Amino acid sequence: MSHAPRQEAGAVLLMVLVALALLAAVAAAAARLSASALATTRSETLLLKDQLALPSALALVAARMNGRDPLPGNGTPTRLALPDRKLEARLFSVAGLVNPNTAPRPLLIALFRSADTPPLRAETLADRILDRRAKATSAQAGRAFLLASDLRHLLADEPALWPRLRELTTCLGANVNFDAGSAPARLAAVAPAASLGSVDLYAGAATQDSAGFYELYLRDTDPPRGGTTHVSLRITADGYQVAAIDWPLDPTDDTGMPAR
Repeated sequence: MSHAPRQEAGAVLLMVLVALALLAAVAAAAARLSASALATTRSETLLLKDQLALPSALALVAARMNGRDPLPGNGTPTRLALPDRKLEARLFSVAGLVNPNTAPRPLLIALFRSADTPPLRAETLADRILDRRAKATSAQAGRAFLLASDLRHLLADEPALWPRLRELTTCLGANVNFDAGSAPARLAAVAPAASLGSVDLYAGAATQDSAGFYELYLRDTDPPRGGTTHVSLRITADGYQVAAIDWPLDPTDDTGMPAR
């Protein structure tokens, strides 16, 4: 008696099972792609909403700074309300921040010590900044670091440092003396004793070209969402002028820290 029909049936069944497995794999891949596309679309939509809301947020901050209830300039969190959201704003006067382009060595060491860096390592990292400044071309004089985030790239071998240093640094303004009284608490606590008033970086020749410059950090609290927008700006009696904006790459990130 021939077994051919059974063999043919078995072969057909195997082909059917293989086809079903392939279909399942294709369906799973499509589902993953769809979920990824939806996540990307959601992230882009949230970022667009943030971009549209930013001018209103900045106008509100400028109005507060020109009014009777200004925001603290030392990074103390302040609640702001817009029609479609509530924000947490942290505003830092550049006079209380460390500019890697101009800060003297003791202040650079204090910057790293504020992030709990061991003393010898803090000195090594401070010298790395000074070396970068020394190698700057004449065209880059005083501007070896165009953005504070350039410091992040210089410290690429210390990835855990940047989140702790980010809000303590600035590249805005020029020839402005460091004022420990305007500094965030953890930086003021380790700043050189001579800076309890201010560090005279320019032998009495400090200018006022950084007056009104601030580093601003905005985060949505209602509806709550991760990601922090960083704006470098100048606030004047007429409003505000934006120098730079650092958007979170993923507004859905729940870490509360920018993705770049």
